Amino acid sequence: MHARALIRVSVAGAVAKPGFYFVPTDAALSDALTAAGGPTQDAKLDKVRIERAGKRILQGDELRLAFTEGRTVDAMNLRAGDRFVVPGVPGHAYDDVRFWATLLSIPVAIYALTRAY
Repeated sequence: MHARALIRVSVAGAVAKPGFYFVPTDAALSDALTAAGGPTQDAKLDKVRIERAGKRILQGDELRLAFTEGRTVDAMNLRAGDRFVVPGVPGHAYDDVRFWATLLSIPVAIYALTRAY
């Protein structure tokens, strides 16, 4: 029997399935993002950071190098509760218009239906 040490990390932001994941300590850092379904199309991969207790502990060139070299969770001294943050591109104006149009169409439809009968 073989046992693997796991730590629980949070993956937030522009990933397919944000949430909490158990990651083996001998896994590459990128495996945490893979566990969350990978980054979305609007992810800003150059802005990914790792936080501990709300403070940034890894970001920028240091984190990019760790990803490209395949460094492990253990090698980067990550702990349970650390958080991967993947920022995304802010929504476009079209998204706002679509949201408000959908929201406003509900009372308009109700009004129209009550007047029709």
